[in-house]
Amino acid sequence: MTKTTKTQNKHWLFSTEVTDYMIQEIKEEYLDEENIEITDEQAYDRALEDIQYFFDALECEFENIAKKINNKVIAIADLGLWDGKHMGYKIMEFSDILSVFNEFNDFEIFIEDNDLKAIGYHHDGTNYYTFRLIKDNITDSQLTNFEYLFLNGEKITKHQISYYTKSLANVIVNYFGIVLN
Repeated sequence: MTKTTKTQNKHWLFSTEVTDYMIQEIKEEYLDEENIEITDEQAYDRALEDIQYFFDALECEFENIAKKINNKVIAIADLGLWDGKHMGYKIMEFSDILSVFNEFNDFEIFIEDNDLKAIGYHHDGTNYYTFRLIKDNITDSQLTNFEYLFLNGEKITKHQISYYTKSLANVIVNYFGIVLN
């Protein structure tokens, strides 16, 4: 039996990365469909336009998903800042998830280990996010207790996270009809 690597467990939803493959595909598309040769720079610019188009479409789809979700979302973050790594969190509406990425030069969103995750790259470092739904049966008092774990800088276990939250990946997978390996 072969061991599955983390990369093989990821299902990519979105990335701002422009790859050499994308540039080559765009150049071939222009040549095949319009009989026009374009430069790498022109293909790169077109790739950026495509990425923006797909991000706008993803925003629309996330707005549709948000209409079906009553639960708040927690973003659990490992923040790479100028003064080192810091743990953080933010409780938000599902529709606000994509706004987290406004500050980044580049970012990627994916499903890994049954969680919706993201990585954001910025001038000070890299931020890693896990997005989860707050469970239906969690009271305001319990949620406050969960928040205190973050505020006090305590080590938070997977068990604690699973007690207060549930996977958001399942919602995404079901909405988009994604089949995970």
